[in-house]
Amino acid sequence: MLALFLALFLHAVADPGAESPAIIPSRAAELPPVWVRADHAIDDRGELTIALGQFRDEVEQYTSAQREGQNRHTTTDAVSGEDAACHGVFLSAPVAERHMSRDTADELVSNARTVLYGRAIASSQGFYFGTPGTLFTVHLDTAVPRPAAPEVYIFFPYARIVRDDRAFCSNPVGTPARPAVGDQFLVFVMTDADDSEGRTYQADAAREMAFQTAGGQLLLPAALQRDPQLAKLTTLEEITHAVLKRRVTPLKPAPNWILKP
Repeated sequence: MLALFLALFLHAVADPGAESPAIIPSRAAELPPVWVRADHAIDDRGELTIALGQFRDEVEQYTSAQREGQNRHTTTDAVSGEDAACHGVFLSAPVAERHMSRDTADELVSNARTVLYGRAIASSQGFYFGTPGTLFTVHLDTAVPRPAAPEVYIFFPYARIVRDDRAFCSNPVGTPARPAVGDQFLVFVMTDADDSEGRTYQADAAREMAFQTAGGQLLLPAALQRDPQLAKLTTLEEITHAVLKRRVTPLKPAPNWILKP
């Protein structure tokens, strides 16, 4: 009976047909949106829309490179399915500079501004600051500090957006992970939220994100894999609670402190 209840519950909260928001505004009104879902970024003719703002030119440059790739590829290439439409050209999210160490589990959890753990209940493909990818709606079980909303949006840089003869593709760098609705997410966010409501986040897919698939497979960044205590744990929920116990908040000087030579 309990198993049946859990199955019905997971089906209710993890609807693969559900979609992420169409457009998510940036923190500053003068900036283009953080996120534009594919059906709002590309019109019925396959052309990019003005919703992408200044990122439209960057995406157009990518499609030009893809056409060149299409001309170089031949019918003998051993590529099939959606990857064939990419013609060997993929966009990657810009590599963000991090001025803090993330080499150990302790450093990862203590240097993160926000730690988020929950289950993906919806997803959509689109453009995040112009980069193709997937935006997951994650229902939070645990978060430190906890956002005001019970659900947040997490960007993952993997997409196969195909419209007629055009494709917008991206792959994450340094990780084989391909998360899906129903998977559990553990994300160590090193920066502030990107949107005006404080609900939309991105992180380094290889070093700052961990997943457990609906089938139970754990996909962990190297900092968590190397930790002997965490290696004994079998669920992402257990790992989350274990690393949060190690979180140390750095001491911040009060505004009225005076630094003397």
